[in-house]
Amino acid sequence: MNTQQGEQAGFCTVEELAFDWQLSAPNVYRIVQRGELPSYRFGSRIRIRRSDAEEFLKRRRRFDDVFNSYWQNGDWRN
Repeated sequence: MNTQQGEQAGFCTVEELAFDWQLSAPNVYRIVQRGELPSYRFGSRIRIRRSDAEEFLKRRRRFDDVFNSYWQNGDWRN
């Protein structure tokens, strides 16, 4: 599969995702290894569906919103 075919199928590489998210590739690999982000192996290459990456961010944002609300309301002091 060449890059154009991967993009058409909605897949990206770890490096592309790391660039988009402004993270290092090793950090994205850790997220994948922990099972938080589904990935697919094509030969020796790992690909991630862009839709799975978007879902991961949505789940993460919900957690961050709860955490920020908890922190800002001072609930952590109790």
